[in-house]
Amino acid sequence: MPIPVYILCSESGAEDKETRRFSHFHVIEQINVARLSEASGQVWLVPSLQFQAVALWAREDSDGPEQEFEFRWLVRLPKGEEMVVHTGKFRFQSRLQRIVLTGGGNLFQTPGEFSVQCHIRPVGATEADWMIQKYSFPIVEVALPASPMASNTPRPNSVDTTQSPEN
Repeated sequence: MPIPVYILCSESGAEDKETRRFSHFHVIEQINVARLSEASGQVWLVPSLQFQAVALWAREDSDGPEQEFEFRWLVRLPKGEEMVVHTGKFRFQSRLQRIVLTGGGNLFQTPGEFSVQCHIRPVGATEADWMIQKYSFPIVEVALPASPMASNTPRPNSVDTTQSPEN
């Protein structure tokens, strides 16, 4: 069976076509959301974020080049809803196999834990044979200042540009 190497979520990434090395940009460790009060009630201020999840698997010597594997990506939302969002099959073309999921939108709507899982198993294996790599991060509610436009307090997921560098 393949060996899990790593799984990671980031906002983007790039692969060097010559070396096949992969770079991850803006690794996601936490997502901030805020609640705004409006006349009709509470409204969530939610970032619409694009992300990619990358799972890397290593072939064991016992996994021959003819062995076909299937994979599935599973997403678990903070309220516990779980869904399979992508499936496919592959054969190891080299010692390592990278499986990438891209997604985004308004998945991060309430505080709690968000996770993505990459499952693989040999084609035809049983449900109990899935090998799993999991990556989780918190979605955290943060307070907004009373008037975000009139304050120097950074908004969720923003950069504080009010500080000057020390000389």
